[in-house]
Amino acid sequence: MKKLAWQVSHSRLGWPGVAAGLLLASAVAAQFFFVQPLEARIDTMTTPSGHMQVRRAGPDDPAQRLERFHRHFRQSGPVADQLARIYRIAGAHGVTLAKGEYRLVGDAESPLRRYEVTFPVTAPYPSIRAFLGEALEELPTAALEQVTFERKRIGESGVEAQVRLTLYVEQ
Repeated sequence: MKKLAWQVSHSRLGWPGVAAGLLLASAVAAQFFFVQPLEARIDTMTTPSGHMQVRRAGPDDPAQRLERFHRHFRQSGPVADQLARIYRIAGAHGVTLAKGEYRLVGDAESPLRRYEVTFPVTAPYPSIRAFLGEALEELPTAALEQVTFERKRIGESGVEAQVRLTLYVEQ
């Protein structure tokens, strides 16, 4: 041990060189024992694994797919409940839906029908936008067909809008 200490102290590197070598060796060891296993674990978490896809992708019968599609519309509830939710969301955002035009569209033989609802709305633009955003989020079977905005004067805080929503319902 004394011989090693004498060689280190009289070598060109000295004690700082030995300390640097030890630090380098510990960094390499940390890379192999800590960093690489963590990177491998992160890769498995972020990339979809093949066996998960195989598990999910079983025999997909078209009749089963169609049944899942129609079940989605049955779970949304009757038209009256959906309209009540639209009115509740509008009221929560300070949007008044005074009158509406309601029209059932679609082939009587088709299992899905469209229920078109048109509302004239007068409210501040941010309120109308928030109302529409929440309504579309809460009612996944609803679609925003058209919205038009009109402001009579530049200084007005409210805008007049014509909103047409389509509710897709199952017969």
